[in-house]
Amino acid sequence: MFLQRITETAWTLSQEMYDKGKFSDCLLVREHLLTAMQHVFGHEHTDVAAGLDNIGVVYRDLGKLPEALAKHDEALRIFRSNLGDDHIDVAKSLDNIGLVYRDLGNLAEALAKHDEALRIRRSKLGDDHTDVAASLDNIGLVYGNLGNLPEALAKHNEALRIRRSKLGDDHIDVAKSLDNIGLVYRDLGNLAEALAKHDEALRIFRSNLGDDHID
Repeated sequence: MFLQRITETAWTLSQEMYDKGKFSDCLLVREHLLTAMQHVFGHEHTDVAAGLDNIGVVYRDLGKLPEALAKHDEALRIFRSNLGDDHIDVAKSLDNIGLVYRDLGNLAEALAKHDEALRIRRSKLGDDHTDVAASLDNIGLVYGNLGNLPEALAKHNEALRIRRSKLGDDHIDVAKSLDNIGLVYRDLGNLAEALAKHDEALRIFRSNLGDDHID
């Protein structure tokens, strides 16, 4: 119970740091937390895998992509070893790996990881879950990078539909999908539609986060 309280406190602190963009401080806290979990649970526990995934996310935001990929790969290995190939935690690691591969410019590998994550999430959660929407948005971003704009738009629109259905019209994840759709319309040359989507996203961000947030 004591370890659980300490873990929850440390996680809350690290998340507050992350939300404020203090990635180096966040990384330090999460690495200490991971070391403690490895000491208590061993190196092959699913909580350790979750800690590795959380560290990988911070490394990606710091631009340290090889380190991020290593952490997510290790997390994926542990999750698969403990939970099998089709668990939702496996899908989360796959999506994280896909994001890193996209940043590295390896779009084929990014698409493969996101597609696998989407398959698992649809199988376990159904077609209209918000985690499915997250994978669809990630796939849309890759298609956008590949120049397949109609496919990118279709994925982002599907993600938007799910998020509006599950979260309402004014959720920040809805705003993220709207922003992504706006980027595709921009690349398609439909600037009026792009501006409309970005304006709607901005309104939602401001209503949820205030005028001075980085988003």
